[in-house]
Amino acid sequence: EGEKKTPPSPPKSGVSLDVKARFASNIFRLSGMELGHVLQVIDLKCPNALEDPNPSNAEKENYGVAQVEINVDVIDPRTFSELDRYVKDKMLARTTGEALDEMDESPKKQKR
Repeated sequence: EGEKKTPPSPPKSGVSLDVKARFASNIFRLSGMELGHVLQVIDLKCPNALEDPNPSNAEKENYGVAQVEINVDVIDPRTFSELDRYVKDKMLARTTGEALDEMDESPKKQKR
């Protein structure tokens, strides 16, 4: 009855599963150029995090378009933090930009 419950130990990488899941979800919302930047950073700093899901015939099936999977569990904490910040900045800029676009359009929609 007097046992203390120990809090769950932090993940070995120092990055929570929620943060990794949010990052992975946001990657799908990036533009091609933004995704290219993320892939380039991973390729330079943590190449083992990039995986080819179908190395034998990927180009044939996808009409020459390469597919790559990002294993976020393999990205080191420093690189992950850098990439997560980049992706969050892009999502924030997109959200802010959409809000500004709506504000710019509202006077145009009104007829005088």
